[in-house]
Amino acid sequence: MTSTMASTLLRPPTESPAPRHPATQEVPTHLFRVLGTLMAMGGGDTSLQLVGALAEGLLEAPSYALAAEHLRRDPACAALIDERWIPSAHDLARLAELPEGSLGQVYAAAMARLGYDPNLHAGMEPVNDAHYMELRLSQTHDLWHVVTGFDTSVIGEIGLQAFHLTPVPPIPWPPRSRPSRC
Repeated sequence: MTSTMASTLLRPPTESPAPRHPATQEVPTHLFRVLGTLMAMGGGDTSLQLVGALAEGLLEAPSYALAAEHLRRDPACAALIDERWIPSAHDLARLAELPEGSLGQVYAAAMARLGYDPNLHAGMEPVNDAHYMELRLSQTHDLWHVVTGFDTSVIGEIGLQAFHLTPVPPIPWPPRSRPSRC
């Protein structure tokens, strides 16, 4: 692919596009922000600000809302979503005292080794189902690293995201919210 083609594909439209074939759909601009953050992460930037920007871009996509809709099919999950249930803070000192090799002990050791704050999301209030889904995934993100064995490298993060996405139903393309032009 030429650099002109790449810059055209990666740049959101700034003016009204020329008429398109009826089967062609415009790509939502939030996907460009998501792609940009993923490219920066691929380049080595793994700052929490960049991770936050990625989460914000993904909240504009239908993924989290569709995940919540899918989980609502289970009455127990629906109740958690409706209540916006948030667990109590993780006590790493208490978890570190659990038996060697237990999930809690391994998680506490990993968080201490990496210097991560397990309660980074304390006090956050989800405003809708999509935000609740994103908050719960963010709160449990580092625990899932321990469970799956994916490290915190870029490749490990991609693997963990693939793990997260498997139980979510596929997103229809073009999105249902857009009327068909056919």
